[in-house]
Parts: sequence; C-alpha cells; structure tokens
Amino acid sequence: MSDYDAFAREYAAHASTGLHNAGYERPAMQALLGNLRGLRVLDAGCAAGEHSAHLPECGAEVIAIDRSAAMIAMVRARFGDR
Repeated sequence: MSDYDAFAREYAAHASTGLHNAGYERPAMQALLGNLRGLRVLDAGCAAGEHSAHLPECGAEVIAIDRSAAMIAMVRARFGDR
C-alpha cells in the first residue's frame, strides 16, 4: 500500500483542476513534448493519468505505472485497456 492510496481521490481532483497543475505544470510539460507519433512513452508515477490522457494526442503509445494501487484503479476506470 502506498501513502497516496489514502488520499488518491483528493489528489486526483486537485491535480486535475488545481492552479499549479492545470495552469502551469501540465501546459508547460505539454508544450515541451512535441510530436511523439509512433513512440512508446512510459508515464512513470502517472498518478491519476493527467499526462497519460494527453500523450496519445501527441501520437504516443502510453504505458502508465504508479506505485499506488488506488491511482492505477482511477487510471483504469478513466481509460480502460487502451
């Protein structure tokens, strides 16, 4: 069990809409990515999958992993097996 399991839902909600993540970190990271068409990308420490959601839009095949079983459950609920 990971420390994040206890507050995974709260973390996911904040990461999705919080000013730092949604307004700064995620847009800055996405601007750096460029074209990932045909590449396999590992989203290590994927949390609730905010980056994993964007990577396929850049053409990447995404493999998302996290130590937190609760975070992985949220990613699976959000994306299924795609």
